[in-house]
Amino acid sequence: MFVVGESPEELYTIELTNLLIKLSIRNSGYYGKFLKFSQPGETVEKVKFKILPPPNLSLNDIYLKDKSDLEDFVEAVKRKNQGLRYLFVGEPGTGKTDTVRAIIAECLKVDGITVIQVDASSGIPLNVVFEYAEIFSPVLLCIDDIDILVGSRDYYFRGKELSSALQALDGFVEKDDHYLIATTNDRKLVDFALRRPGRFDLIIEFKELDPEFYPDLV
Repeated sequence: MFVVGESPEELYTIELTNLLIKLSIRNSGYYGKFLKFSQPGETVEKVKFKILPPPNLSLNDIYLKDKSDLEDFVEAVKRKNQGLRYLFVGEPGTGKTDTVRAIIAECLKVDGITVIQVDASSGIPLNVVFEYAEIFSPVLLCIDDIDILVGSRDYYFRGKELSSALQALDGFVEKDDHYLIATTNDRKLVDFALRRPGRFDLIIEFKELDPEFYPDLV
């Protein structure tokens, strides 16, 4: 394919090519689906999409005393006029993943919402993830173990990745139809600049299951 402009007012070739690529992705069969991103090979510019079935969970399956913050998140997605960003913090086995899946299941009922799931093991830089999220907006982006992707100044510092992630997240925050849920096992592993107020609206701590839910679980 050749892309050329006929006058100085036209888009530059590379800009027009990128625009056409983005529009073709948005108008593909992936829009409005539940997608998992992965990176084929070692080329960071390439992203592989896989369509996943909706999770077989709901907020009724989540054992928390207070679900109001989760319900507020789902309601915001339904309205598509108030972007929200939550960080789930808790040790493995405390229910973070199931809670994310339950929220995904509720949000997939909303017409026109694309849900994107990214695991830290994918190795895809956050700025690339956020770029695709903008293409698919309105979008719910779920990032598991975000600390592995960006690091922390107090532990393993990945300066370039952190700086890029902060810039990308600031652009993400400005969008009213962009929603984000990220998880980490320990908030100290997420750099303080990334988890400060303004970048995340709420940090929810997950702890061991309350004994009052034991009978329901059994």
